Amino acid sequence: MSAAACPTAASLDDLIGCLSLLFGFCRIKSWVDKMQEDLVTLARTASGVDQLAAIYLKNRDLYTVEANNPRQLVEIAARDIEKLLSNRSKALVVRHDM
Repeated sequence: MSAAACPTAASLDDLIGCLSLLFGFCRIKSWVDKMQEDLVTLARTASGVDQLAAIYLKNRDLYTVEANNPRQLVEIAARDIEKLLSNRSKALVVRHDM
């Protein structure tokens, strides 16, 4: 066996150091993955999305799913908001004149 093929103490230390870093990284990744899983579970529980899904599935026959036009929905909402604000402004003017 040639001298180049024999590992030296320095290269073994380097290898051990690399393996130690890799093991540490794997432990950190595992911890991060667990944190992510816990956060997703917390968000699903706190938001009630699972309960809403269960209600929908239980009463699926009462619902219909239809395509919509997002632009039209925004236009209708904007028009309704403008109308509401206009009515509010008129109400404030009328009260001021009293």
